[in-house]
Amino acid sequence: MGQRRSTIITLAGLLLAVPVIALAQAGPLNVASPVLSSVTLAPTNTTGGLNSTGQVNLVFSAPSGGRVVQLSSSNTAVATVPASVTVPEGEKTASFSVTTFPVKESTDVTIKASAGGVNRTAVLTVLSPNLSSVTLLSTNIVGGHASFGQVRLDGPAPAGGLVVQLSSSNSAVATTVPASVTVSAGAKTRSFAIATSPVPNSVIVTITATAFEVTRTAQLTVAPPVLSSLTLAPTNVSDPFGTSTGQVSLSGPAPLGGFAVQLSSSVGAIATVPASVTVAAGATTASFAVTYRAFRAGTAGIATAAAVTITATADGVTKTAVLTVNSLQ
Repeated sequence: MGQRRSTIITLAGLLLAVPVIALAQAGPLNVASPVLSSVTLAPTNTTGGLNSTGQVNLVFSAPSGGRVVQLSSSNTAVATVPASVTVPEGEKTASFSVTTFPVKESTDVTIKASAGGVNRTAVLTVLSPNLSSVTLLSTNIVGGHASFGQVRLDGPAPAGGLVVQLSSSNSAVATTVPASVTVSAGAKTRSFAIATSPVPNSVIVTITATAFEVTRTAQLTVAPPVLSSLTLAPTNVSDPFGTSTGQVSLSGPAPLGGFAVQLSSSVGAIATVPASVTVAAGATTASFAVTYRAFRAGTAGIATAAAVTITATADGVTKTAVLTVNSLQ
């Protein structure tokens, strides 16, 4: 009976020892397998045509040779990813690029990462482009001249383009040409013209651009014309009597009612001008006669020639020109 009990105990000991020996022969157990924990995106919202950056994350560091993570997109027409990304040996993360395309409406795309039978997902919202600004080539222009504006989107326009409505707060002074513009597919900007009318006083006009209920504005100052020059032809005369032709020029077309310019001569006894000349509405120049008369050398202390200054003045701006009248011998 005692021998039988001893045999049973010995067999039991052998049974207990077998697993221990097996584990010892198999080496240390790797309980820290590189399990995929998450996939993240930054940003999670982006305008179509602009990229986002994805990142896969492991619970533990990648083993020798790295860890390959498979990638996919639920809508490759809107956002694409590489087929896979490898987490380098000893690392826990790896980044990848998410390429997006312009869209007409905001669209959610699911980005999936898979490794070792584990799947993780993240959602990227691809936005339609927004109107970011409207700018003017010049914010101050003389009425009657054209100006130019430009609308800009925060991302490329989608297929078929993006229509931007244009308007002016004072179409009698400045109006957009045309009333709307289309930003071409893939482009971010589009230019347009602004036609202005002559004005007697400065007028501030607001140019408004609207797309997808987003409104942007810019201000244009339309200014009246100013006197820009005074010329004479001829500028040197010798005849006993005659006229020279003077001409005043404006920086832009004269407004309704015309533009009056005051005139004067420094030596009225030798050359005379009318008191004023009016540039007609819509015109930029007006001519007048400078009537001169000969004089004897030595008259009024003038030896051989008189330099007569003709002056034109309008709205505080003065221009001059000199007419040389030679004396009689």
